[in-house]
Amino acid sequence: MSKPPAKPVVVILVGYGEIIAGVLMAAYLLYMAGKVTVHILPSADMGEVGEILPVDLLVANRRRLPVGKVKVRVQERYPMFGEKKTTVFYATVPGGGSRAGETRIRLGFMPKHSGRIILQIKNAQIYDFLGMLCFPIFRRRMGEEAILSVFPEKVMVPVMVGRNTRDYAQEKEEQIVREESQPRESWQIRDYQPGDRLRDIHWKLTAKTEDLMVNERIAEIGCPVCMFLDYGEVRKRGTRKKSLARNMEEYLKIALSISFSLVENGCSHYLVWYDAGRQDVRRMEIRSQEEVYLFFQRLEDFGSAPEGLTLEEWHQEKYRGNCGNTRLTLNARLQCLRNGEVVADYGGKDGEEKLRKQELYV
Repeated sequence: MSKPPAKPVVVILVGYGEIIAGVLMAAYLLYMAGKVTVHILPSADMGEVGEILPVDLLVANRRRLPVGKVKVRVQERYPMFGEKKTTVFYATVPGGGSRAGETRIRLGFMPKHSGRIILQIKNAQIYDFLGMLCFPIFRRRMGEEAILSVFPEKVMVPVMVGRNTRDYAQEKEEQIVREESQPRESWQIRDYQPGDRLRDIHWKLTAKTEDLMVNERIAEIGCPVCMFLDYGEVRKRGTRKKSLARNMEEYLKIALSISFSLVENGCSHYLVWYDAGRQDVRRMEIRSQEEVYLFFQRLEDFGSAPEGLTLEEWHQEKYRGNCGNTRLTLNARLQCLRNGEVVADYGGKDGEEKLRKQELYV
């Protein structure tokens, strides 16, 4: 009758077994990490505040072996508000082989704020079947960030367009035709046509494309109204974060409503703001509803113009005039100024009611 093995020998064998199992599991995770991919797939890149946006998290596996568990951290970032939020999701993915096994998670994304939103996979990990070991999925296996635009609720503002504003474009066109002045000119590139002057040929582009290309001068008619989004000053005050976010929401809502209402009343205009990221004043010409939405898709951050110059002065320095005959300024106090004088105040609890009733003359 044989004697049972000593306890130390059993412990050693179990220890070796655990080490070998751990090594094999680590090798398995390393093997799987090269073929598991994670992507964010928004069904639409824009929506309105209060709506649930359909956003999917797609986890795919191109190995034949299944994955125990995948942990994904998704970050939503709000550049306009300086806020970030991270949410963790879990998924199991079957083996795929030549055809990838997939797990699709519908996030049902509800934005915290309006404006530009960036969804990004910060990191992802795969776990073994016991949930004891994990290994990070390679960064190159994660999809690019998704950019969404959430528009604030728009309110139709009563806009009265004066005769000078309505006749602005026609007067400018007649002025250009009569050549009574030298209007500011912009340029566009087009193909060479018989009769074009040699000095207008774009030689560098011609050499690159091997076709004659010409610089064509186009006289700028411009817009009758220039609207300055001067929000920078609010950041200089010791405002609480919640109050600042609430104020920003109201500001975006007012700016969208006024711009949209101007277009609805046939009034083209410029939107001017100071871009903190580029550290430069920018402007966009608005002549249609689509361009209003396009502006809000591009808008990332407001900033304060450098000390000593107002936003209007910065605009004057960069664009050398061409401000139309009406200057509207929406400041951080939610006041609207026309040519320097306050004509509407949208602050307070009844701000939306004021927005609907206070007539804006341009």
